[in-house]
Amino acid sequence: MVKALFHRLASWLARPRVRVVLVVVVVLGVVGYFVGPRLWASYHLRAGTRELERHHPRAAYTHLERVLRIWPESVEAHRLAARAARRDGDLDTAHRHLVECQRLEKRPSEETLLEWAMFRATCGNLAEVQTFLHEKIQAGDPRSGLIYEALIEGYLRVYQIYAALGGLREWLDKEPNHPVALSLRGRTFQRVHAYPKAVEDFRRVIEIDAERDDDRYRLADCLLEVGQPVEAGRHLEMLRVRRPEDDQVLIRLAFAWHQTGRSGESLGVLEALLARAPDNVLALSAHAQIDFQLGRIAAAESYARGALALDSYDRQAHFTLYQALAQQPGREEEAKLQQAQVRQLEVRLNRLIEVTNRLMPQRPKDPELHCELGTLLRGLGRKELALVWYESALKLDPNHPATHRALSEHYTEVGDPQKAAQHHLQAEAKIPTTVSGP
Repeated sequence: MVKALFHRLASWLARPRVRVVLVVVVVLGVVGYFVGPRLWASYHLRAGTRELERHHPRAAYTHLERVLRIWPESVEAHRLAARAARRDGDLDTAHRHLVECQRLEKRPSEETLLEWAMFRATCGNLAEVQTFLHEKIQAGDPRSGLIYEALIEGYLRVYQIYAALGGLREWLDKEPNHPVALSLRGRTFQRVHAYPKAVEDFRRVIEIDAERDDDRYRLADCLLEVGQPVEAGRHLEMLRVRRPEDDQVLIRLAFAWHQTGRSGESLGVLEALLARAPDNVLALSAHAQIDFQLGRIAAAESYARGALALDSYDRQAHFTLYQALAQQPGREEEAKLQQAQVRQLEVRLNRLIEVTNRLMPQRPKDPELHCELGTLLRGLGRKELALVWYESALKLDPNHPATHRALSEHYTEVGDPQKAAQHHLQAEAKIPTTVSGP
């Protein structure tokens, strides 16, 4: 039986046509093995580039990751991945890819140097690169849109609102329907609480590109601020389908439902979220706020305290706790103490707005303002951003006593006594300037 099968197979393989087919199959298999991955990588490189051109950096990065699995030594893929990560707000990943570009190129190309400059601008290190980048724009560089985007992201990161609006005005004069420019202007208006203007920009963005989910979320957020919960809810329900695990979408949807009379569903969403993420500060604070509005005073107090135990700078949780205490007989003194904390946070926030919106444009190189901005941000829990402004103050005046005192306090708080002592001595002018920045 086996011999018969063997002879039949041998007879079949002896046919010329069969041999030709087998040769073709083997050749195609070999070609597929060696060429297939390259074709696959080339496809994803093109797709990633297209998504970047469409201003969809997250989708672009997914494609570029696949390219780098096949071509880990590709400078172009690393550079584009750095751009995609940076534009999506993932600065650590962007930095990693740029370092890899530097390693592979040894001597950085013009394209990589530009990407480094845009990275630094986005991080808020504007003094180092903004002259170089502005010269690129003035020379009509075809990547001017990307350069504007990086500069404006950096201005917003360090609260230079007027500089951001100035850059946006220039950019939108050239490209009035650029979705990224409109999005950034909407974010700038949102930052200064000009919500009606922000709504206009975000609406226009999603008319141009309905796939920009982050801007759809921002639109919904601003709609809630201007008292339009029905429209906000429609956008948030759409986002919930697309991003079911996005906690921020669920929290804002809870507010939209509460404001349209669906409070039971609203609390249900928050409780489900807290069941899987019990330390979600925003969800705890939102639950407290809705509880208070429903007259559930004890629950409001409990959830507000839970939020503040995790983030002592949450202004809304502080305010809700004050409201809850003020509603309970016999707790007037606690309410007064809590009200004082709310006022302290409000004073800092109002001063922050005044410094960034009014004083900084008038005195952009005043180290006193840079130091004060750092201290205000530190008092609001934004310690990393505070260090950026302290460093900026010392660049303007390396011996600025107030900045060295503030840095001494900061490093004492974070448990670095050596740096705290260095800055304390410099604040007292007892040693020459030897501290190299914060």
